[in-house]
Amino acid sequence: MDEISKLLMSDKHAVAIYHTKEPVEGTGFLSEEHCCLPGLFFPAARDGKTACANREQLKCSGAWSGLGLGGFGSKDSMTVSYSQGTPDKPGRKLFLDPECARKEFDMVKTYGSAEDYVVCEPVDVAESKGADIEVVVFLVDPIRMFALADMVNFSRRAPGSAVKYVNAYACEQLYALAKAEGESDDPIGIVGLSEFFVRKFCSPEEMTFAVPYKLYKRIVADSSRSFLTTDKWKDAVQSKNSSCCD
Repeated sequence: MDEISKLLMSDKHAVAIYHTKEPVEGTGFLSEEHCCLPGLFFPAARDGKTACANREQLKCSGAWSGLGLGGFGSKDSMTVSYSQGTPDKPGRKLFLDPECARKEFDMVKTYGSAEDYVVCEPVDVAESKGADIEVVVFLVDPIRMFALADMVNFSRRAPGSAVKYVNAYACEQLYALAKAEGESDDPIGIVGLSEFFVRKFCSPEEMTFAVPYKLYKRIVADSSRSFLTTDKWKDAVQSKNSSCCD
């Protein structure tokens, strides 16, 4: 178990996401679900397994963009289907119109190529292999999510929110949006698991908090001087009866 998950007193593994040109030996896509997360992310976070997949194994084309497998071309059809749709095929009604949808979709950059494999693996295992880690994702409940957000701001000099939320996405909240934060001089965390379909694979309190690897490393370096080492934190995460002001 990685050090931050231990300090969070979590039974879930922080998950590294990275890419390879060949499949990782002894692993695969661990689900028959259309959604990619039950076969990639959840086995790594909940069970400490390593899972990997390429485009051919992923039934959801959104994962090609969201998980850095070269994208899927034009987003024009998505802007229609995620808004009101057409007379013949009603949309998902997550946006008023295609223009509103496009402002969100254009935030997601295209990474990787169609020849890549995406790997989800406990971060301590990935680090021990010397993997080229790009993003680290935590599967957490609200108190641990806010603790991670507090750690983003712990040694941050810039003002503003420690988190970003972009709706209508699933795997993009785990990888592509966090990967883009790694290109910033002031990276923040991405809150995820908000998409309705994905929620059926989660407990009511589960959400994700994704950060670029360089931000994860900063959190690790800061953690020994932070509230995560205090009895106050341990009492708060273990009991709802602790006082906020002592």
